Amino acid sequence: MLTGRGVVSPLGVGIEPHWEALCAGRSAVGRRDRLAALRLPASRGAEVAPDAIQPHLARLPRKQQKLWNRATLLAMLGGALAMEDAGLGAGAGDPRRFGVLLGVNVLAWDLGSMLEYLAASESTVSPGTLDVARASAFCMRSINPLDFSLKTLPNLIAGHLAIANDAQGFCRALTEGHVGGARAVGDAVRLIDEGDLDVALCGGADDQLEELFFATHWGGGVIAGDDGRPGLVPGEGSGLLVLEEAEHAIARVRACTARWSASPRRPGMAASEAATIRSGWRTGSLA
Repeated sequence: MLTGRGVVSPLGVGIEPHWEALCAGRSAVGRRDRLAALRLPASRGAEVAPDAIQPHLARLPRKQQKLWNRATLLAMLGGALAMEDAGLGAGAGDPRRFGVLLGVNVLAWDLGSMLEYLAASESTVSPGTLDVARASAFCMRSINPLDFSLKTLPNLIAGHLAIANDAQGFCRALTEGHVGGARAVGDAVRLIDEGDLDVALCGGADDQLEELFFATHWGGGVIAGDDGRPGLVPGEGSGLLVLEEAEHAIARVRACTARWSASPRRPGMAASEAATIRSGWRTGSLA
């Protein structure tokens, strides 16, 4: 059963803003200064606006946000929205039967840091070749391992989601490009159907506006050009779902009903109304 949805998109953060923008036919694609600065004949993309994200950042641990790359931030926010929509807390009842499956792209290092590394690692004897000793010395002296490893390993996005939500079951990152999110949802359905999980937080997250990603995919002929060359118009965002085994979801609803059914009568309610509500709860006839 689908019980929770979280969307962080260039059209809006949350199901309602995103859906309203879709129904209104609005587009979030436009010229992006960070892409234009690369001086490639392509500068269009779809970005999640900072003022759309800012009101929701309180949902996330403030001190950890500086350790995340953009895709991780978008995934964490989408996950928080999906868990809230499902009415689930950390662990989702049994942490060992709660898993995370996330489609992601292979993450890229910050372009400026990459260029700095390449310049410092170039051989002084044979220009254009890598000097391993110089490269190693630069890494030891100038690269923060936390900043590098936590922002470039794609499986860590799923890991951050699992840790934040106390999901101790399956934790998988699927680096399968544009189909990774759909594959993650399909795998989650299978794991629940086969009895390996009760709850899965699944979907995809991506940041295709990262400069190194954009430049390499332009070089590969993938990105659409400003001159009309067909191709991918890059964007960023996340879409997360909470899927639950049917009996697990129904049991949660029954538990909530039991807590409320102890006293369904509000001040001023007739006794007959309260009796009708109790009868509905017993028979399951209340929507």
